Amino acid sequence: MSLPPPALLEALASSVDRVTSIDLVALEGMPSRAVHAEVEPVMTSALGSLIETLGRVLDRYEGMSPEWGMAGDEPTSVVREFERGVDALVEQAATPDRVADLAFMATLELRQRQARIAGLDPDDDPCKLLAAFDSARRRAQKSARAVGTVLAELEGLDHDFGHASELTKSLAVRAVYAKLRRRIDADDEPSLDQLEARLRRIGTELVIMAGKPLYRDLRIEDRVEFRKLRNRIMSWVADPDRSAVDGLRLWQDIAAFGGILAQVSQRQELLQHDAVVLAVASTTCREGRRDLSEPMIEHLRSLRGLSDDVDRLLEIGERSAHAWCPVVDALALRFRRRPSAAPAQPEPAWLDAKDAFF
Repeated sequence: MSLPPPALLEALASSVDRVTSIDLVALEGMPSRAVHAEVEPVMTSALGSLIETLGRVLDRYEGMSPEWGMAGDEPTSVVREFERGVDALVEQAATPDRVADLAFMATLELRQRQARIAGLDPDDDPCKLLAAFDSARRRAQKSARAVGTVLAELEGLDHDFGHASELTKSLAVRAVYAKLRRRIDADDEPSLDQLEARLRRIGTELVIMAGKPLYRDLRIEDRVEFRKLRNRIMSWVADPDRSAVDGLRLWQDIAAFGGILAQVSQRQELLQHDAVVLAVASTTCREGRRDLSEPMIEHLRSLRGLSDDVDRLLEIGERSAHAWCPVVDALALRFRRRPSAAPAQPEPAWLDAKDAFF
């Protein structure tokens, strides 16, 4: 039975609340069976409820609710680019077709996640379990928020779904990782008398990071590694018989992981975003203006974490085109030389106002 739009929005909002309340961070470090017993029934129920709601959305906006087989039988090409596909649909004008398309795409994806969770072994590695549950939770949140956002816009209803694109989240994660890397790379490898203070400082940064809302958006692999490093730091600092050799080895592991964090810029959405910003910035820098405009500086801020040179210029508040030009040109050249260029994408909306940059 088709529900009126306000009731559909309420059901979608309830689904967001249900999956958001599943706190996987608190379960990191727990044994496999405990993780499975705690999360599997709750996640399965939440996914089932959301899939049912999406079916009702389809009933209203497409006039039918397709019957699919098991999710594992669905062609993977349909959901291979789920996140970016959803973002692209949300950015289009709100129409009944857009609502139905989103609900259809989300249902396919969530049925796959449902099947994967059903196939989990309670004795699987806890990281594998957490990764599967975390992936399902993210997809459920994104599905409900995206459908709710477009449905509300179509019907002229107020909403608070807060759909965030993958690019928005990736930019935020890169900025946080860049700050942590700067803390690690602030000085050379610490001397023995500096070691404890430096490790304590990094340990404090990791504790602070774990308390930020963004922490849940980090990859489960990164969160697990952060926890391991944090625990190793705490154990070393608390050990009265600690070895300086072990402490230096720990620091080297932290520094190596900091380098790995820089790879966040290889995410497809960041590669595409950075290529566009750098191309526009490179052209702007050669226009002969002394200082870059505030809109251009704002978009250069979105490159925070891309390179040490970019971060240095942003840190000192540099506005001079002369200072930015060699940095931007070098990065733009590197992007043009990439062996497998990102597929062409529609120009972002902010380029419509690019005259303001010159």
